[in-house]
Amino acid sequence: MPRTEESFDTLLGYLLSRASNLVDKQFVQVLKGHGLTLPAWRVIASLSRNNDQPIVKLASQALMQQPTLTKILERLESQDLVARRPDSNDGRVYLVHLTREGRRLVSVLTEQGRQLEKQDLAGLSATERRVLKRELRRLMEKLEAHKQS
Repeated sequence: MPRTEESFDTLLGYLLSRASNLVDKQFVQVLKGHGLTLPAWRVIASLSRNNDQPIVKLASQALMQQPTLTKILERLESQDLVARRPDSNDGRVYLVHLTREGRRLVSVLTEQGRQLEKQDLAGLSATERRVLKRELRRLMEKLEAHKQS
């Protein structure tokens, strides 16, 4: 059956999800080799951008619910990749931070992710790669702004 603009596989959400799944598939194998899952990667990657985060904020940035994050944090703590400590300003709040081993692993995995990205985008010119990323960022910003209004 020919694709038309009415076909589900022309919907933006479908296309983004399919592309994400294809990209993630290779990286998941890399993560498994380091004893991590994709959600655990999102946690440590989020911490690498903004260390010492409250659990509530980290859950939002890592795209998961707080109970799920708590289970992942327990696993990451047992791997000595993250640690939690009470916030000095509010003892009811716990801050999560990367350990030295966590920072090292994020660095290794980021480089491996870059190598996979080069393979994934090999058929695109440097300009096309820049435009693709720029437009995806613009879309995310627009959707986040719309969500907040």
